[in-house]
Amino acid sequence: MPSYTVMWIYIYANEFDSFLWSVEVERVSTVIKIMIADDHTLIRRAVRQVVEKEDDMEIAAEACNGHEAEEQASQIHPDVVLMDLDMPYCDGFEATERVLACSPHSRIVIFTASHEEQYAFQAIQRGAIGYITKDIEPDALIHAIRCAARDELCIPRSLTAQVITHLRSLGQQALQTAQ
Repeated sequence: MPSYTVMWIYIYANEFDSFLWSVEVERVSTVIKIMIADDHTLIRRAVRQVVEKEDDMEIAAEACNGHEAEEQASQIHPDVVLMDLDMPYCDGFEATERVLACSPHSRIVIFTASHEEQYAFQAIQRGAIGYITKDIEPDALIHAIRCAARDELCIPRSLTAQVITHLRSLGQQALQTAQ
């Protein structure tokens, strides 16, 4: 498990105006807490198997619908949430907003079968930091989780150009409206 060292240095002044030093060293482990929100048990199990091979990650919770994702997030405050879009009771877009409302430091990565650019753009508008598809390779999934944990945007190259084009068209529309 990766860790880093924190050193605390305390300086005390005594009654003779001389200083005493105290040093404490503490090793702190950094583990990325992940929640999987997907209505398919097989997907949750497969993701768990991939993630459990990593020393710096753990599956902290699983949810099978958007309401459960919100409830779990409010209790465990995961670092990263892998969120399916198509779930019962509350879709992934609405669940993203709800999870971020109760756990604002969580980073949502939409994890879906859809390659549709409008969904990627809508996910980012709703607060997701990433959008990946379920045909992703295991090492790319791990990379996306680490990127999200570092607060970095993660979108596959195949969708990046389309999302940028969409953003440009919105910018042009805004300029035309302003004139």
